[in-house]
Amino acid sequence: MTAGTPSGPAGPDARGTDRRFEDEAQAADLSARMFWSPTPARSTAGIAVCSALLAILILYRADVPLARQPALPLGYALLLSASFLTALLTQAISVRMGIMYPRRAFLLALIGLIVAMPGVLLGALLPWPWSTLSMVGLATPVWIRHVTLVGTSRPRHLANLPVTLLQTVLLAAFLQPVRPLSAMEILVLANSVLGFLVGAYLFLAMVSGPMRRVYGIAPYELLVHGLEHFTRRGGLGAEAFFHSISSRARVWYGHIRIRRRSGDPIDIVSTALHPGPFGLYGGSDLPAKLRRSTGWARLMAFHGPCGHDMNPSRTEDVDRLARALLRGSDRIRYSRTATPPASAERGGVWIRGQCIGDALLVVCSRAPLPTDDLDYPTGMMALAAAKRATGRRVGLFVDAHNSLERGTGSILFGDDASFRAVDAAGALHLGPSSSFFRAGYGEESSVGFGGDIADAGVQALVLEMDGRRHGYILLDGNNLLRGHRDALLREIDGLLDTAEVLTTDNHVVNATIGGYRPIGVETPLDVLGHAVRLAVERAIADLDEAEAGGREGYLRDIPVLGYGTTPKLTAMVNATAGVTRWATVSSIALSVLLSLLPIVHLA
Repeated sequence: MTAGTPSGPAGPDARGTDRRFEDEAQAADLSARMFWSPTPARSTAGIAVCSALLAILILYRADVPLARQPALPLGYALLLSASFLTALLTQAISVRMGIMYPRRAFLLALIGLIVAMPGVLLGALLPWPWSTLSMVGLATPVWIRHVTLVGTSRPRHLANLPVTLLQTVLLAAFLQPVRPLSAMEILVLANSVLGFLVGAYLFLAMVSGPMRRVYGIAPYELLVHGLEHFTRRGGLGAEAFFHSISSRARVWYGHIRIRRRSGDPIDIVSTALHPGPFGLYGGSDLPAKLRRSTGWARLMAFHGPCGHDMNPSRTEDVDRLARALLRGSDRIRYSRTATPPASAERGGVWIRGQCIGDALLVVCSRAPLPTDDLDYPTGMMALAAAKRATGRRVGLFVDAHNSLERGTGSILFGDDASFRAVDAAGALHLGPSSSFFRAGYGEESSVGFGGDIADAGVQALVLEMDGRRHGYILLDGNNLLRGHRDALLREIDGLLDTAEVLTTDNHVVNATIGGYRPIGVETPLDVLGHAVRLAVERAIADLDEAEAGGREGYLRDIPVLGYGTTPKLTAMVNATAGVTRWATVSSIALSVLLSLLPIVHLA
């Protein structure tokens, strides 16, 4: 077993996945599918094919030569027109009262044609009165459309009703010139529409049950907020929900400021506020939010000792941190001394420590082993141990968060790894202080990164003392694929004597709590390497005489998600997904049964 990794029932399974975080991984997979839609062009090709099949099933007559069936091509044109009009009107109407975009509108029209096919096929094969099953088929899109519209556009049943009925009404109306409906078929169609509406309503009630019982809110209401957030880059409506379930915490933060003879100061910040949960909610995009609120151009927001339990519930709570940093920066005392970095390791957990001015910078990682969140209690204990070992009064604790293997690597208080982190911190022995040091900052945010890199891109801090250069390279994203850290360090061979690659753990790149989008999953390694080298070269060119100092503080009464909330939420998502399976089958079965009543009566 790997040293420093928890064992037993709560630890990794035979595949190396920590079962404590399995719910989060499953929720991330589910959300990735829910937020994906093909382009309208791809859906259009499917609509054309399905409209042709539907026209053949409804209009083709085996006893008549094909050349004598002019209704077939005309019917195809009419069904195709009805489907395109459905997509266009769905977009035009829904976007005025809720959330809709062309990808989803065209996909919804395509899925409606697909689900209509089985009923229409049975109607084409069976004799009267069972041939009226074609009308049941035409009504089937009502179920999928109503569920989708309520769950992704606007969480109101009556408001979505016109768009829900749109596809069935248009298909039936456009068929009239080539295939007029009898009174009995209209009756079956109307009854089926009512049956599928009842089924859709019951389905939504059933899947909402778990979350309504625990939190008093339907999951599709949060989903609508999420779609608005990610498609329009705004809409923080879900923050009210997060705030309603939050706990109050006393949150640590630390700040080191480096002043130089010229240019802006370099600000190093670490905090127990977690940069999540996802999107722009709460602490997500913490580096950019702190930059905007403080006005500090060279701010490096390192990942502190925290997990998802320390996600702030509202964006405004990040502003409180910014105000505290601004107030405290005037009280920092500066020193021109610095020490080279030193390190200690215990069972695969290593600590790197370096004094910058009078402040101790402590970095923890398990790289190249999997390295994920290190929790608040462990970080505070390790920082206290490092300060005692080095005789320093002010320190910053940084979780490097730089080697991701999905589902493992987190350090929680009580794990063997948490005690090893504290032991390693207590074993730090710094070298002699230099009475003079230089500092430089470099940033590269214009390289063609993928969606796994946030706005700050790649930042580099280089410290030079006694002719040796030491660097900290910070990537703005949610962890780094395992193995990339060592490859990136090789990119700067010869530029620095020692260096470390870290990430901000910025969850702005994710679409859900526990989302999976580490740096390197979209941006190629050679692009990352080029950006890292550019940032380091700029920091070296920026080197200048410097002085530094630091301070620590606490934010009181900050609303955070709290212990156990994230696992509970992600487990709730998976419980809802579990309910969805049988709710789908039972609600559709009920809808079909209600639709068959008039046909059975005729038979």
